[in-house]
Amino acid sequence: MSARYAVDLTKVAAAAWELVFERPWPARWRVLYTSSFWTTLGETDFARRTIKISRKERSPFRTLAHEFVHLRWPRLRHGREFERRSAAICAVLGLRPSVAWLKRPESLSARELLARLSAIEDAAEEVREALSELPARKVLRLRAGRARLRSAA
Repeated sequence: MSARYAVDLTKVAAAAWELVFERPWPARWRVLYTSSFWTTLGETDFARRTIKISRKERSPFRTLAHEFVHLRWPRLRHGREFERRSAAICAVLGLRPSVAWLKRPESLSARELLARLSAIEDAAEEVREALSELPARKVLRLRAGRARLRSAA
């Protein structure tokens, strides 16, 4: 893919991955910020070991968090647990979870919408609790990592 159409975000994504999962970035995987999409904001391509994020996306880190769920848990399908994990990754990265998936289609009841909002709140609370139990030095390191990610974006 031409540099004119894609920007390589692999280093930034690898830093975010290591911050979130505390494990090395998967070998030979790349992240591209590209204009090659018509209908989606992101795509995880296991055959090419590539995550693509659309330039239409205003917050590529939210889409990256979503694609991290695909990469980390490849058998997990979209749904409540998927969105809970995506929201938790957003919380670790210091982002508000994307609410695009909360748009209420006609088939979604108010009860289901509230359940989705509750899942986000629960995941964010779990992350806050986990951070409060960490030693102060570790929390400072995590915050420094977030600051580096924000400045790189």
